[in-house]
Amino acid sequence: MVFPTIPFSYIQQFTEQLHSFFFHFPRIHQLAIVFDPVEHKVLFADGRIVMLTPLEFRLLYYLMKNPGRVLSGSQILSKVWGYDFEGESNLVAVYVRRLRTKIEPDAEHPRHIITIRNLGYKFEP
Repeated sequence: MVFPTIPFSYIQQFTEQLHSFFFHFPRIHQLAIVFDPVEHKVLFADGRIVMLTPLEFRLLYYLMKNPGRVLSGSQILSKVWGYDFEGESNLVAVYVRRLRTKIEPDAEHPRHIITIRNLGYKFEP
């Protein structure tokens, strides 16, 4: 029996579309950072690869989809965690700190995830 040959690029494209359909996170490119939703990892121009937990993944995705825009803690809680929270919570700050230690070259002086005092956070590519 003879099977037709399918070019690898078609298989790769189909796989990416399938993953995109199921995971609803398209691949994002922000200058030196590539956010890969299929593999749950972040690729950097310097060759670093960082694996993320599902929550870190959603947090970074939300920040990267809104580059340069200041997002409040309550907006982030609503979109990333999926619930509204009234009052004070350091949940977002804790996860931002964890994410910074993974993706920033120097977590104490971040270049990508910036804190805007009393307002929230913003992503800078």
